[in-house]
Amino acid sequence: MNCTPEQFLAASQSNFQTLEGLTNQAFTGFEKLVCGRHGKLLEKRTGRN
Repeated sequence: MNCTPEQFLAASQSNFQTLEGLTNQAFTGFEKLVCGRHGKLLEKRTGRN
């Protein structure tokens, strides 16, 4: 399958956005795991859910 440069760029950007979203979710989950109840305080300070 051959892709045009535009198609390749669009697919790469989409993959990067997906990776970024999953990384943010993993970081937030780890932060809540480590911080326990204090994770809620971090959410209020940083504005993250």
